[in-house]
Amino acid sequence: RRIDYIDFLKMLGLLLLILAHVGAPAFLLQLRCFDVPLMVILSGLLAKNSYKRYLAKKKPEHPLFDAGYLWKRIIRLLIPTYIFLTLFFIIMLALGKTYTAWDIIYSYLLQSGSRGIGYVWIILVYLLCALEVPYLYKLKISSFKVVFGILLVYGVYELLAHYHVGMENLLFYSIFYYAVPYGILTLIGMNYDELQKVQRKTIFLFSMAVFLGLFGAFYIKTGAVKNIAIFKYPPRIYFLSYGIFMSFLFIEIASRKHFKVYDNKLVHFIGKSTLWIYLWHILFLNVFDLFGLFECWWIRFVLLVMFS
Repeated sequence: RRIDYIDFLKMLGLLLLILAHVGAPAFLLQLRCFDVPLMVILSGLLAKNSYKRYLAKKKPEHPLFDAGYLWKRIIRLLIPTYIFLTLFFIIMLALGKTYTAWDIIYSYLLQSGSRGIGYVWIILVYLLCALEVPYLYKLKISSFKVVFGILLVYGVYELLAHYHVGMENLLFYSIFYYAVPYGILTLIGMNYDELQKVQRKTIFLFSMAVFLGLFGAFYIKTGAVKNIAIFKYPPRIYFLSYGIFMSFLFIEIASRKHFKVYDNKLVHFIGKSTLWIYLWHILFLNVFDLFGLFECWWIRFVLLVMFS
């Protein structure tokens, strides 16, 4: 049985992801910066139940490495992505756009930024988070020891990120600087349903206080609003704290009442098809750019969503 409000929030997260790529006004780009954290927290919330169902049918083959579950996650994420990338390069070649061999290789390696076609790095995030699920499954963030461990690990991560340790190493950067911050968000999502109301409120208020404190500090220092997206690659505390408190806000609002918009076939369709819709938007976005179509950001956004 599908959870209606989860489908709605997945649709919201997907729309915000697409909004980031259409040249929207700066204030909208700032506001939507909780899109990836929201999607990762939701994936963790769903992964908890899916892994529980998996364990009810089959015990792990090894206490430290559940190959069966991990293989299912890899197939579910990589096969659609690789099918899409193959079609993407064929279609773009037919339209007259060529890519270097390194562009193609980096795209299949799910890299971001100037490496490859971009945009597919979020698939790597999903993949790493899925691979962490068996190891995060028994951890309870209501436990002081677990919270202390999370803060310790994240503190080391933030220190290494501050000094750019290992960022020049593609393998280390692609794994460590994605697996740690987004793994923590996955763990939060996996524990969300089991948290008491006061615990959810504590996480919400703490993350909001951290964000507002940093927001104020940056504003006092520079005299301008600091762009949240600057702290996204790799994820830093300014970006993550905003993502957590905004995600909790929307999850709490959406889950407390059954809104009529949930009973909508389009919402359910998008909720079930977020991966493919996200992938197809990459193709249409590149076609728009190739031919210089639809310069107006909101027209581009509407058409991208419709076509995808």
